[in-house]
Amino acid sequence: MLSLEKPFADVRRHRFEGRRKGLMGHTGRRGCYCSSCRLQSNGNLEIMRSHKPETANGNDFSYLDSTDHLGTPSSRLREPYLVTDFERAGLDTSYSLERSLAWSIVPDTLAAMSVAPPSTKKRPDGKKDTKFVLEATGAFLPTAAMESATRDLNTKIYSVQGRHKKLWKHVAIDPPMGVQGEFLKASLHCSGNRVPSTAMVRCNQTASAWDVATSRGKPLDIDLGQNCAIFNFSTQGRHPMTRLYPRRYLGDDKIWRVEDRDLLRNVVVSSSGDETYYGPRYTVLCTEADNKIISHDRRQWTQQVYVTRYELQWREDGGRSWNSLGVFNGNTDPTTEVAHSFSMYKNLKARYLRVIPIDCEGGGAMRVGVYGTPIEKPLDKSHAGSGSTEDNEKNQLVTYVLTSAPEWHKCSPFRVHGRTSYANDYDREKPKRNRLQRRLQAKEDAMEAIGMH
Repeated sequence: MLSLEKPFADVRRHRFEGRRKGLMGHTGRRGCYCSSCRLQSNGNLEIMRSHKPETANGNDFSYLDSTDHLGTPSSRLREPYLVTDFERAGLDTSYSLERSLAWSIVPDTLAAMSVAPPSTKKRPDGKKDTKFVLEATGAFLPTAAMESATRDLNTKIYSVQGRHKKLWKHVAIDPPMGVQGEFLKASLHCSGNRVPSTAMVRCNQTASAWDVATSRGKPLDIDLGQNCAIFNFSTQGRHPMTRLYPRRYLGDDKIWRVEDRDLLRNVVVSSSGDETYYGPRYTVLCTEADNKIISHDRRQWTQQVYVTRYELQWREDGGRSWNSLGVFNGNTDPTTEVAHSFSMYKNLKARYLRVIPIDCEGGGAMRVGVYGTPIEKPLDKSHAGSGSTEDNEKNQLVTYVLTSAPEWHKCSPFRVHGRTSYANDYDREKPKRNRLQRRLQAKEDAMEAIGMH
């Protein structure tokens, strides 16, 4: 597959600002001010595609800007972005020689490039969705500079000494030594609270962790999707909320005081004010009161959140009872990945794992990682010879959905604000029929008057 360094870099794009949405150079103003056409291009058509760019912020597309090839930390690509001939030819951009025909050629262009006949489906609101499937002919890949910048942003922690910062710790981006097998994809569940799908080891985001404190004593369940041979299991704490840590203090013991979070609101008088979200229970620095900041220890900062000891259980696909693997030591800091080997358990096969925290630090938070090998199920005879995995990966497809407004609601660009929309063609032609009937009636009356004379 062709790798595109920077698609559409030399093309200037329209953005959805005011009452326009650009496609192929055509400025699609709202045909009317009703809710149905408010977000439609040209009042009649709108287009969407699958396989959207996977970035930290899905609505940020600044990585396509020619003046900022690295983008921002929130707009860097996480996965390759597939493109088709529709994009590579510039047909989705704001460049077109004939602006009045810009939208009219989109359906024919997609149909000509589609690898399968288009399928049309009518929606309950009267609109029609036409689906086109195109083969991906290129991919926008993150450059080495982007990957390096993202890695530096999420894996380095600095300590502040005076006015300068110094690298204090470098978070590993590779699994620990001695880990066998591949990293298995899994879905995480907890009946006590919500678990982020990204609560996996080496996913260095603050929100990517399972919060033990709010789980109401419920365990963490891990579903691997199928029976797998388990080799290793690893954990991490919550990634630090800040990358800068003070390491030296000058006169802090005389200026700053630390409040105990267990004190009631009416007992503590805070010099910074007392509001709904800024009371003493929300502004504490320590889990235990030590009166003043004189040292840097593990209880000093609320960012130190991890599980120190936990029990691990397993269950096969179709099994009903949980089997215990024992109690394991967890983490001593939030950033180091601690892995345990199951080599002593021969032929350990499981689909479900359950983590029961026992001892926690700072309330407890956990990122998990499972290493092993999936146990493939034998294929049915009906699926034999359907195609190799290589062919399926090579022919990656991108789906475009073109939504058209119903015929009775296709608005004119010159529609007057406030004009009534008709429910069908018969009602829309009713004023015209009434005018014609009045003219015919007037003509008949005139003929009768002439005949009388």
